[in-house]
Amino acid sequence: MLCVLFITHHFLINPWHPIAMTLAQQGTAANADLLVGDIYGGDYSEFQLPADLVAASLGKLCRPNARKKVSKADLARAVLDMITNNVGSLARLLAKQHSVTHVVFVGSFLNSNQLSIARLAYAMDFWSGGKLQALFLKHEGYFGTFGALAWTAANSACAPAEPRQ
Repeated sequence: MLCVLFITHHFLINPWHPIAMTLAQQGTAANADLLVGDIYGGDYSEFQLPADLVAASLGKLCRPNARKKVSKADLARAVLDMITNNVGSLARLLAKQHSVTHVVFVGSFLNSNQLSIARLAYAMDFWSGGKLQALFLKHEGYFGTFGALAWTAANSACAPAEPRQ
């Protein structure tokens, strides 16, 4: 995690800034990610792993020659893909735990962010084997705030205090 924070801060300044998202749209994650094909020279058929599957996010940064070829745009895309894949994986685990088949993603980060929406939808499909569907709301920022408020009201010590006697 420290490595990701350093990379996003050092190369991108603020990973959620519009400039970083523009960079991510222009980048290719495969230039920074270590793929199955980079390790095995192609598909790893024994475990049914395609050559283009990510084996290690940002894994090529450990290789000095490959590091020289990675652009800021590639880093932005690789970090975005890594984060959305992890969010999708966690969302799948929670959906499975609660026996739901549709996962609704909310939050202002998704506002006009088609790349992240596409990556989250892909992650949900990949991690669930096509069994879960990612849903995105039109007013995602509002619903994200409302959800946080509703959860806080139900689960925190912010409940009204008892009157003092």
